[in-house]
Amino acid sequence: MSRGIPEPKLTAVDGMIDKLTGAIFIFQIVVVVVLGTAGNVWKDTEARKQWYVLYPEEGPWYQLLIIPLRFELLCSIMIPISIKVSLDLVKSLYAKFIDWDVQMIDQETGTSSHATNTAISEDLGQVEYILTDKTGTLTENRMVFRRCCINGMFYGNENGDAVKDVRLLNAIASGAPEVIRFLTVMAICNTVVPVQSKIGDILYKAQSQDEDALVRAAAKMHMVFFNKNGNFLEIRSNASVIRYEVLETLEFTSDRKKMSVVVRDCQNGKIFLLSKGADEAVLPYAFAGKVLLFSSRASQCTRLLPL
Repeated sequence: MSRGIPEPKLTAVDGMIDKLTGAIFIFQIVVVVVLGTAGNVWKDTEARKQWYVLYPEEGPWYQLLIIPLRFELLCSIMIPISIKVSLDLVKSLYAKFIDWDVQMIDQETGTSSHATNTAISEDLGQVEYILTDKTGTLTENRMVFRRCCINGMFYGNENGDAVKDVRLLNAIASGAPEVIRFLTVMAICNTVVPVQSKIGDILYKAQSQDEDALVRAAAKMHMVFFNKNGNFLEIRSNASVIRYEVLETLEFTSDRKKMSVVVRDCQNGKIFLLSKGADEAVLPYAFAGKVLLFSSRASQCTRLLPL
């Protein structure tokens, strides 16, 4: 679907300057029209009476434009032509100050800050409030699969890594149905495309970090999504290959608040609807017992993603 022509992005200062420039230009045109008309009237009524002016009785057709053009030249200083150049130079200097700021150097990596946009200093100067959620989005920019709850059982913890939980690995090795279904949703309920590198490793091309993190976590727990050919995809689980046919993909939207895929198990022909998303979008379609179980466990989590 066409999203239309995007609006140009301007800083607050640039937007204000554009508005002021437009207002000054309109005022300048009004001044030129008024004074030019008054000048032509004075020329026809009074100027020719003055012997020292030496206006001819009849002039060329463009005579009426001479006085307005004179006022246009006189009023041209209303709009400072060099203001854009001066502001760009000042913005570049601001950006250099950000690059040179020793207090903005990452202590762990030694990487200094770098202003890729010269207007960023103006935008930062306009900031009064910083709003963020409680999940720590502005911390390390890393997504780690730390904890999950399957059929009421928690695996992993807030400070560890769920893929190293011995109980979870034992459940996967024993083929626990609930755990296998959970990992299957993690592996194939997405729009990820697996690509095999030259050295044989599987790389994932994902539209979001969430999908990439879930697929990688499933792969670490021996549910590897390794091939996709058209509508058919294959996952490897405990040395066995399972093939699915994707019948329909309902991508995430802000209205649905969830993503769903309809797949057919090529081994037995069964059709499944796999979904993931916000709890208010997924829970209404779950069994009543599962909803109560989810509600009792939700208080122990800071961020929820029902599958």
